[in-house]
Amino acid sequence: MKQTFEDNFKPMFSEADIYNSLYDEESRRIFQWRCRANEAKSVSAELAEAFFNDDIYWVISYKQLPFIIKQHDCAIKEDTLLSRIRNNADEVILYGAGIMCKPLLLALEELDIGIRNVCDSFKVNQNVCGHKILSLDDALSSANDLPIIITSVKTQYRSEIYNDLISRGISCSQVFALEWIEENYFSCHDIISSQINEVYVDVGCFDGGTILAFREFAGESGYKHIFGYEPSPESYEKTLDAISENEVSRVTILKKGLWDSKDRLYFTDLSGDSNQISENGEICIETAILDDDAAAHGEKVTLIKMDIEGAELNALRGAKNIIRRDKPRLIISLYHKPEDLLNISSFILETNPDYKLYLRHLSPLPFGQTILYAV
Repeated sequence: MKQTFEDNFKPMFSEADIYNSLYDEESRRIFQWRCRANEAKSVSAELAEAFFNDDIYWVISYKQLPFIIKQHDCAIKEDTLLSRIRNNADEVILYGAGIMCKPLLLALEELDIGIRNVCDSFKVNQNVCGHKILSLDDALSSANDLPIIITSVKTQYRSEIYNDLISRGISCSQVFALEWIEENYFSCHDIISSQINEVYVDVGCFDGGTILAFREFAGESGYKHIFGYEPSPESYEKTLDAISENEVSRVTILKKGLWDSKDRLYFTDLSGDSNQISENGEICIETAILDDDAAAHGEKVTLIKMDIEGAELNALRGAKNIIRRDKPRLIISLYHKPEDLLNISSFILETNPDYKLYLRHLSPLPFGQTILYAV
């Protein structure tokens, strides 16, 4: 495969430089954790899993994420749930000792909800935060009337567990399911707020959801124009449908990818969720340079979001003149490649040292949605 800018990029700034340039403690904590996580992942998948299970960062971070707990597939307010638990029992049972168990366990304890038992089919006799993990039979033997919270967020596992509990004679009114709510790119109001006459560039539209989220963020009258880039034929059509169905105005969607050169590249499908540039890909795409396109559009860009499966650094290089001239606020995904954490942060500061950098993690899943905000 031919060499790209990214392949030969040597960051000017070190990890220590980037750490010291971050503007708040949460950003620095995420940076430290992500560096360690990337090191663990580079050794083996097993080490990475052990790291995520044990790392104290997640105990802190998960408790900051909003969550709802559902019953009968209908979301109910958290205070309603707590009221129901307190009126009927002082304790709950957690079913599932996976990655979501630890933060939920600690969050409930902070709310004075006791944990009678933690059970799991595959981790019996292990420990989580001082609780010995029991089999389901043992967990229910002395507490089959307590509320049971299923900690898995995977629909398939939740359904299997729910059906198993009902088959054992557990009342459906006792069974709750945890659902973490992922934040969107514009929800970090302590970092980013809307401006007048926004010109927003959405790089990697996918299904148009981020365009709708931006419109809500900016307000219908708060933006001048939206430009979207989506080279995947299927995702391009989904984006157009979303725009039409939601009557989004002043928007232009281009069936192109952004890169640091005008080219024809190939995509490979990633399980229907996204696409990634690959020499052996089956979909041929056209790429554009944002600096050239923005000049043609005649607009001063105020905000750029990029989530393009590891192509962010090359796309940013194609926007370097805009970054220098307009200093648009940048929302850039850093989680697709381990080197992005350092390389993208360094490139932005090298291109325009006036930026302030922040990091946020917008997902309860450990390897997803670590986002760089440059403002």
